Amino acid sequence: MKDLDVAGIGSMVVDRLHRVPRFVGAEDKVLLVPFANGAAVERVVGGVTLNHLAWAASLGLRAGLFGRMADDEDGRFIRAQAQRLGLELDLALDGAASAFSLVFIAPDGARGITMSPGATADTTPGHLAPHRPFLGRARMVSTEVSQLPLATVVAVLEAARAEGALTLLDVDLPPSEAVPALGSADELARAIALTDVLKPTAAAARELAGDAPLPELAARLHRGRRLVGITDGAAGCVLTDGADTVIAPALPAHPIDTTGAGDAWLGGLLAGLAWGLPLASLAAVANACGAVCVESWGAVPPSGARTRVAQRVPEVRLG
Repeated sequence: MKDLDVAGIGSMVVDRLHRVPRFVGAEDKVLLVPFANGAAVERVVGGVTLNHLAWAASLGLRAGLFGRMADDEDGRFIRAQAQRLGLELDLALDGAASAFSLVFIAPDGARGITMSPGATADTTPGHLAPHRPFLGRARMVSTEVSQLPLATVVAVLEAARAEGALTLLDVDLPPSEAVPALGSADELARAIALTDVLKPTAAAARELAGDAPLPELAARLHRGRRLVGITDGAAGCVLTDGADTVIAPALPAHPIDTTGAGDAWLGGLLAGLAWGLPLASLAAVANACGAVCVESWGAVPPSGARTRVAQRVPEVRLG
């Protein structure tokens, strides 16, 4: 029975946030800037896949997260926070360590991230079998090019296709970083070929399809799939379904932390797809999620996220 709107596998981490007056280079030093509560570090849940699923759930979708982690302190924190965010979980606790990230945030909201992917990076196609019934419950299945090995990404997308689900892939890393770190160029090409809804960053799109304006890159990447959405940070996004293309500038925002803005965008896109919104409305909701995201610390939806998104796009009925 397809009782999940979307299920996903990929990055699920503890983000340790640090405020800095500026980014540092080699042999440089700065003092951390305290948060409003006086703390030098804030611990929040995050990760490319967990984030976009949490944003989809905040908008009313029934969303599930599957994969591997450890039964350690970070893993327990991730599970508790994911459930608080409304995600249904199907997680094996057999990993050596759960994932975490160190996030450094400058005064303008720009961020730098270093990651320890933990059990996510050790997840092989053979680990997927116990999760196959959970995956089979989903109408859409999402995954990533970020921390999950490409062989496993391919296996997930093949399984989703076999179950009749719409497949979504977030190409968060450019190919030059993903290969060979996550797998081979052939595996990356196979993953992209299995994708119905492709969401690369602008940098990834340029490596995949050449140096051209984003609408042209979106058209090149479409290749008969359901949808291509390219995110370009503060510049906004481009969406194409092959027949029509929408260029949507980012909505005004007052950023304090840009971590996860693209993940929030994808969560909004997932919701719009589930609701059957037209292309322009899909872009509007996705951009609204990105704008709301950058105005709070961390990457997951803040309290009242759905109301705040609705206020940004009053012309669109959410759900």
